[in-house]
Amino acid sequence: MPRGKGRIRRITLEDGSLSFQVDAYDAWGKRIRRQFRDRADAEAFLNKIRHEKHLARLGVRPEKMAKATITLSEALARFLEWAKSAHSIRYLEDEAQRARFWIDSLGDIPLSDLSREKLLNVLQHLAETRSHSTANRYLAVLRSALNKCVEWGILDANPCAHLKPYKEPPGRVKFLKPEEAEALLRECSRNPKLYMFVALSLGTGMRRGEIENLLWEDVDLDKGIIRVRNTKTRQARFIPIPKDLKELMRRWPRQGERVLGPFRYKKSFMAACRRAGLSDFRFHDLRHTYASWKVQDGVDLRTVAELLGHRTLAMVMRYSHLSPEHTERAREKGVMVSFRSVEIKGKPSK
Repeated sequence: MPRGKGRIRRITLEDGSLSFQVDAYDAWGKRIRRQFRDRADAEAFLNKIRHEKHLARLGVRPEKMAKATITLSEALARFLEWAKSAHSIRYLEDEAQRARFWIDSLGDIPLSDLSREKLLNVLQHLAETRSHSTANRYLAVLRSALNKCVEWGILDANPCAHLKPYKEPPGRVKFLKPEEAEALLRECSRNPKLYMFVALSLGTGMRRGEIENLLWEDVDLDKGIIRVRNTKTRQARFIPIPKDLKELMRRWPRQGERVLGPFRYKKSFMAACRRAGLSDFRFHDLRHTYASWKVQDGVDLRTVAELLGHRTLAMVMRYSHLSPEHTERAREKGVMVSFRSVEIKGKPSK
């Protein structure tokens, strides 16, 4: 954008609410983009930037915020406040949890004293006591927060910039056979709400958080379609409802705007798994089961990725070996010669 007076853009978020983004250059020539829930707050922020630029043209250079006094705790609090209007509710909950870890570990340290060595010590302990995957998730949140601090002008450089993520094991893929799924559903039938959670996950592949936040207004039983709005990727998607599940949802009592609400059945689910003879099985594995069954039934990987809400094929390639046609179709493709057209002279060497 041109370096003029700046502007305010109105943005419609995935949940239908409005956000107002200030897009302007500050007195130091640095581009600033910040979102607000309230237009009055956005206008006040833009007016402040314009006032500082006016002072700079008069030769009065406004002072930057004293970086040495800003702690990591204060920076993360500001980042989470910004994220409320920029990230989905489900993702925001995960960010807040991981930010609290960094606040507990290094919250009192000023940003100017936040060194690569201090971060590595904490990450190494996290990787050793939890897992490499967990350490990478916590590092990602801190890196995002400190990138924002650089953008806001309260940090010169991100100490996380050159920290490499830990190597992670291949993603776990555990799925049920149809008879195992039926056994699990029978055991879950003692608790109707738990049964519906499991049925929705098996029948639609939705994440647990997506099922918790599912609204009746996003369920079209006439067309047999569910609209998932508050997704991990912040992109809405549409999922077809299987016939049996659709009939089950027609009979389900409507108590409030949400279909089910919070999942409070972890112990009941684990007990049902044990009674069904399933070991080392998690609720998220129902989503793997959904994807695996789709691939086994001949649904192409691109469609499975769209149904699951993945932006790329990388996450669904783990299911590719389940497709009987997947490698068979590739057998004769890309072969431009006939191996019978040239006669072999002589005997093969030993």
